Amino acid sequence: LQQHDGEINQQVKYYETEIGKLRKTRKSLTSKKRSLSKNGNELGHHDAQELERVTNEANTLQKQLENYRKQHRQHQITVNEHKQRKVKALEAQGIPTEQAQNMVAGQLGGHP
Repeated sequence: LQQHDGEINQQVKYYETEIGKLRKTRKSLTSKKRSLSKNGNELGHHDAQELERVTNEANTLQKQLENYRKQHRQHQITVNEHKQRKVKALEAQGIPTEQAQNMVAGQLGGHP
């Protein structure tokens, strides 16, 4: 469970970083387009294509990021359910609740 959580977190961070880069590029190109438009000029063909590509790629990556965030939320629910089952099993063995929670947190590398 911990390994899977780490993998999901890495993917989320990767997509957030990539989207950030694309947003900066898009912002630069839209600013350039706005400046040219004020002066009665148009964005060059290459820059216009780049703006369209960056916009499309950012939208695609945003959808993928949302999917990974959803997976992360689902994974957290699974982890919490797993912890709760372990705590209940320990309690059934006569271990006090707080001690059982600490034991489970220690086993799973989390905090109580």
